[in-house]
Amino acid sequence: MKITKLTEINLPYDPDKLNRWIKSDFTVIDDEIPIHVRNFIKKKALNRKEKQKTRLFSEVMALNQYIDYAKDGVIWYSSYKWLSAPKWYLGGINDEVEKKFFQDLNRNFKFGNNPIKNVEYIQKKAMEFMDKDKGELLGITKSGKIRYPTAPDIWLKNKDHGIIFVEAKREETLEPTQLAGIALIKKYFNLNAHVVRFYPNTVSEISMPIDHTDEFMAFLNSV
Repeated sequence: MKITKLTEINLPYDPDKLNRWIKSDFTVIDDEIPIHVRNFIKKKALNRKEKQKTRLFSEVMALNQYIDYAKDGVIWYSSYKWLSAPKWYLGGINDEVEKKFFQDLNRNFKFGNNPIKNVEYIQKKAMEFMDKDKGELLGITKSGKIRYPTAPDIWLKNKDHGIIFVEAKREETLEPTQLAGIALIKKYFNLNAHVVRFYPNTVSEISMPIDHTDEFMAFLNSV
């Protein structure tokens, strides 16, 4: 199937839930979300700075939205750079939650029955793209290093087939590294990887986000 655009879906949220989240009311997180995922999010949320109190809200809304589609309860939120950070392909994983995350990912991330197309395969493709791009599309860090392509923060084992990747946003812009991660997943595995934008259900008109079509296609044609 030829990929011609980046899929973005708009979904409403209740502003009361955002206010509760700002106050660290973690009952906003659906009880059906696996306990290790809930604990991971709570830990990160408790470390938010005062100006970051809305942080992780869109990710929680996405987890709540997609939990019903998850097979065997396999759904994850993480900020892990598993797609291209060295420790994820050089064997530097020591944390127990990281190990469980990577086990689930390796068990489910595949292209049909092709044993070669797996996590290691797409990590290799990500590294090849970084070497080729040299920061032209990905950008360069303040320390002068090429930025890593990053996979969407949320993925789940779909009840129908395969797995789904979801990048959750409200007003936040999409980073080039995130567009690169989605492009890699869609190009080499043709998996469902898309962006979900949440808007308050009190507004009558949704403000459209920045159109990333050209930028996404640039990545898709380069990875």
